[in-house]
Amino acid sequence: MKKRFAIIALGACSVLLSIYGCEQESVIEKEDPVLSAAPASLEVPVEGGEFLVSVECNLESWEMGTEQEWITLEKLNDMTIKLTVSENPAEQPYRTGTVNIMSPEVEGLSSSIIISQQEGYTLEGDWKALAIYDKSSNSDTWDLANDYVSLGIDAHYIMDLQENKLTMTVNMENVEPLEQIFDIVSYEPGGSFTVSSEEEEAQYDISLLDSDNLEFIGYSSFLDTYSKIVCVRADAQ
Repeated sequence: MKKRFAIIALGACSVLLSIYGCEQESVIEKEDPVLSAAPASLEVPVEGGEFLVSVECNLESWEMGTEQEWITLEKLNDMTIKLTVSENPAEQPYRTGTVNIMSPEVEGLSSSIIISQQEGYTLEGDWKALAIYDKSSNSDTWDLANDYVSLGIDAHYIMDLQENKLTMTVNMENVEPLEQIFDIVSYEPGGSFTVSSEEEEAQYDISLLDSDNLEFIGYSSFLDTYSKIVCVRADAQ
């Protein structure tokens, strides 16, 4: 009798384990499919570069692709993509591209990465002043600035864009470097910036004429005067 009871008990345990296993499989099968990439967007400088993107996926496989020739993709492992973005040539506009990630296992399931790249004309760098002009608010005529003429100032404007800010470091002969930080008020792809500074109560409109030349016109409400500075890239002379 004891032997029969043991056999029956073992059989019951097998059935219970089988049911528990089926329930576990059912739970796994009901898990929602996941496919995502981070970061979802990249802002790439004009010179391009290499970037890593993390992929989260609970499926067996996923694929990637892009229609942009200036973006190349390499799957490093099941969780990482290496994106290589080529340099944006001079005189090319601001451009955007998309990298798509999808799985053949689930129709319609996909994720995308938006790649934005600065135009071939970049504001960042060392700009040497060729001439500095000024005028009063009630004048229509630009005059060569007296201090520029008399002192022969060799002025350089080092410009750096970071997080919607323009940092401009002014270097002049026999003068301590002056750093100014401006908020970017507006920007148009192609090289037109408007920046402002509450500290100086000033606003500048900066125009990239081409890849090596720019001018910026500033207005100081404190002094009620305008100034215009014509620059060339320091390494373009």
